Amino acid sequence: MPAPHLYNLLMAAVDGRAHLDADESAAYGPTSSWSIFGVRDPSLLTDPLGRPIVSTTGEYTMYFNGRDRSVPVGGKTRIGMATGTVTEGWRANELPVFEDGNYAAQGSVVRLAADHHRMYYSANTLEGFSLAESVDGIRWQRFIDASLPTPAMFGIRRMGLPYVLFAARYWYMVFEGMALNQFQIYMARSEDGLQWSPVNGGRPIHQPCAGAWDNVAQANPSLYAIAGDDGAERYFILYNGCAEAHGWDLGVMVSDSLAGPWRACDRPMLSRAQTRTWSAGRIEGARLVHEPARTDVLFFGLPTSDSYANGKIHLAKLVPDIPQQQADLEATNLRAEQKYNDALAKRYFEVWDTYPIQRFTSNFEAEVIAGIAGHGCDVLVVGSGGGRELPLLIERGCRITAVDISEGMLAAGQSRYPSAAINWVLADVHALPLQDKSADLLLGLGAVFNYLHTPGRFLSEARRVLRPGGAVLLAVLNAAHASEPKGRQVLKDGRLRMAYVAAELQDLMSKADLKVQAIYGVRHFVDLLPADWNRAGTGSDLPGPAALAALLKVESVLSTLLPAVGAKFLLLHAIRSPDESSFASGTP
Repeated sequence: MPAPHLYNLLMAAVDGRAHLDADESAAYGPTSSWSIFGVRDPSLLTDPLGRPIVSTTGEYTMYFNGRDRSVPVGGKTRIGMATGTVTEGWRANELPVFEDGNYAAQGSVVRLAADHHRMYYSANTLEGFSLAESVDGIRWQRFIDASLPTPAMFGIRRMGLPYVLFAARYWYMVFEGMALNQFQIYMARSEDGLQWSPVNGGRPIHQPCAGAWDNVAQANPSLYAIAGDDGAERYFILYNGCAEAHGWDLGVMVSDSLAGPWRACDRPMLSRAQTRTWSAGRIEGARLVHEPARTDVLFFGLPTSDSYANGKIHLAKLVPDIPQQQADLEATNLRAEQKYNDALAKRYFEVWDTYPIQRFTSNFEAEVIAGIAGHGCDVLVVGSGGGRELPLLIERGCRITAVDISEGMLAAGQSRYPSAAINWVLADVHALPLQDKSADLLLGLGAVFNYLHTPGRFLSEARRVLRPGGAVLLAVLNAAHASEPKGRQVLKDGRLRMAYVAAELQDLMSKADLKVQAIYGVRHFVDLLPADWNRAGTGSDLPGPAALAALLKVESVLSTLLPAVGAKFLLLHAIRSPDESSFASGTP
């Protein structure tokens, strides 16, 4: 199918020059009791060449798999259908359109003619694939006069999610197969779409190298034939890949021939590091909205290791990596942060001196800092604001550098500590103007980390300026807390905001060669109270402040008893490895 723009973007993704920009809101979530446990595996109704069928009103038809409850308690998997315009949401049938016993999971639905539809699906992953047919795409019957792929044909134990395309005079099917407890991608071929035989001698069509982002497993493929500017058609497979159990990301591979060889991208085009709506990392089931004018991809996300629990279908757009565009976004974010913090500086100490929750937080953090900061050490405070954390460090004779992007904040700090020997520096924490190995301790409190546009770059800088064995202490808003919005947000004032769960922070730290020593939980319940209880202060006659004061006393005890992972803030203490040989040179 001629689609030069899409072809160029997919080739750029294979070469690591394009990525999927995910919409963190759900394009479709479960709305009916039969699928309330979770939905996954979106497939658009296509013609044999893989082109989506679009109605006269511009709507697509999407099939998906849904489950009513978990399998251990008798959950049943069935196939549903929805219609919509992709970007404006989907309207689902109230009831499933097809079921086959307790398990039926489609991977591809094709319309051969107006009154002839085929659905390729799994009814038993241990036995192979099945086929259903329909005259209208809504009422389906199992078709038994076919010889579809079975695990025995490929020497594998399980197989699932068959995706079908007609190309080069044959029907081709790509699917996931499990051998030795590892999923890989396989291919079969047919002259009529009914009688199938293995391709590549029944072996996987993609064998990733050691150390690749997808070297552990590959699954849930979809196949496309797309022509570029020169008219030459190439074949692309969108698929899941992972380097750890359940850690699925989305990738793409390309080949000049369906016989291979296949060349895969050397990094995911959508990774868990880009999309954090779910509390654990699973991004799966990419299906291309295969139209020349569109660059959209449907996929689904799962928050847990259960293959259906809380699954929702999402949308992403395939976009090029443009350095200047990224630079412009970062500059816009920096200006928004400067403007916000310049305004906040006027009341910075009013908040931290008088608001009960903020005083409690400062006292808690001071106790942790006291156990880390040695007398006379070199301390770097990033996103320092006016420096509420400085009194203890000044008392201990520490050499302090305070970095902030707000002139107003730095001025507030200089006014508060006029005689202290503090080096106040106006700078972006993504590019710290300090020498390598010049600090013993780096502090980033007040949720500074949550407003960074490129947290990995900051952590790389943190490691660079820390001496071997040096410590970092970050206070980070916890996405697992009930009061905290989930996912990446662009605030109305232009700032970026991202909350993280503990596992994500540990992963980011590990990649930067910063070893987590401890995670403390700060404020488990008080942030669920009305905000005016905090602002009013304990001296108010209102009942709220008195209740807040009592609860803060309880919080000081609970912080030592309750798991840190449930608190509003995660106070993360990590160190740079004392062993220089433990980390390769260069930016992590």
